[in-house]
Amino acid sequence: MSADIIYPEKRRDGSSAAFQRLVQLLPLGQREDAELRRLLLFRLGNDGEDGTRGFILRKMGDVRRCAYSGRLFEFFRNDRQRKACMPQSGLRVAAVPLPPEAS
Repeated sequence: MSADIIYPEKRRDGSSAAFQRLVQLLPLGQREDAELRRLLLFRLGNDGEDGTRGFILRKMGDVRRCAYSGRLFEFFRNDRQRKACMPQSGLRVAAVPLPPEAS
């Protein structure tokens, strides 16, 4: 069972440079979180660098909008925290009146 555990610090393949670039997107205080690093390494293996970068940037935007100040790993893996502070309908579009000539 322990052979299935991924340790980013021990990984020596070509994705280590990509992984380090992704870790740089995280706030300084969260970069050494082992569980967060494992989650990102898992996403990197499944989604590639661009997909994982998009995941991080989306989640970090949600963190800012929610004014979340806890551990990023908990926010990244738990959609309930994000849904609690985000509108249920997703993006809201402002109602813009049509110009008179459009009617």
